[in-house]
Amino acid sequence: MIISGVKTMMSLEKEVGEKLKKLREKKGYTMRYVGEKLGMDYSYISKIEKGHLPSIKVLKEIAELYGATLSDLFGESQQVPDELKEIGVEWIFFAKEMKEKQLTPDEVRRYIEVINEFKNKI
Repeated sequence: MIISGVKTMMSLEKEVGEKLKKLREKKGYTMRYVGEKLGMDYSYISKIEKGHLPSIKVLKEIAELYGATLSDLFGESQQVPDELKEIGVEWIFFAKEMKEKQLTPDEVRRYIEVINEFKNKI
């Protein structure tokens, strides 16, 4: 599904999962092997390949095991808008994580303000 030329997050997650699956199969790795190498259950690898994206750290570990980079997973074939490229993948996933935790942007801003006030008093 494309909204105003921008792929939805679900579409992006599914495409990244499919890329990971293709990379894994190209290497001849089983999900069980990948899970063992990375210290996680192979069923989690299956979830990732179906579009449930993990943390950036885990995603990077998987990509490196496959001889790829994060930019390979989120490369130009994803048609990422320039604004999002400038922001960076980490910030996109941070925003998703905050939404999953049901935090609003205003709440996150307030938490940052409180932390900065605390840091300034130290």
